[in-house]
Amino acid sequence: MDFDALVDELANRVLAALAEQEAAQKPATACSTTGFCTADAPESQKPILIGLTQDSALPPCRFTLLESARVKEKYRIKCAQKCGYDVDVASCEAVVLHDLTNESLAKIASGICDTPYTKIVSQALLLGKPVYLMQDQIELYDYRKTAAKPYYKMFRAQLGLLEESGLMITCPDKAEDILVNGGACTASCSSKPAPAAADKTVKLDNHLVSERSVADVYQAGATRIVVGAKAIVTDLAKEYAQNHNVELVRE
Repeated sequence: MDFDALVDELANRVLAALAEQEAAQKPATACSTTGFCTADAPESQKPILIGLTQDSALPPCRFTLLESARVKEKYRIKCAQKCGYDVDVASCEAVVLHDLTNESLAKIASGICDTPYTKIVSQALLLGKPVYLMQDQIELYDYRKTAAKPYYKMFRAQLGLLEESGLMITCPDKAEDILVNGGACTASCSSKPAPAAADKTVKLDNHLVSERSVADVYQAGATRIVVGAKAIVTDLAKEYAQNHNVELVRE
């Protein structure tokens, strides 16, 4: 081998070594074909967090799992859509839900699981897994000003049923802290309409008064809520009322 050929060979080997080193050091942010973030080793012992999306016309969520270093540090993140919805819900720690269309809402609330998306949500709720829903990913809220009140109320009742079953609606701006530290979103997001100025009392006949029940009447302008003597008022409902200066009174 002459001198020039030897120099070329050495240069090619150095370039190949540098390329391998750069590839090994470069952080991976995309999902692998298994749905897991490639930054996680297959043998990782971190709990699994499922990110659940579906094709919809909803705008992108303001919170993206793979952009949060804090969330990735705590969880192995698996994108259900990326891996063809082949996920083991029983082995996951929690599910982060996006793209809740009105069609999917109605199906899940009615126990109809005819799509991979609705099936995973139903499985998670049946297994008692925490399910976090990004508030800006709820299609129903886009129609709060235009829908006929009875029709909107019907869909809102379905969403309330899911909340009472374990679904937690989360402000995107607070999602990272909630997933890392635990808890639920109790503060009103900027995307919610401001409550009416009128001061009024509303009576709730619900046997179970949830955070959403309180939030709904607060958004309608109530500052005082009367509940039944034997009604069960959740801690989140009490906290929401306290944070929004709503008086809870028993009959």
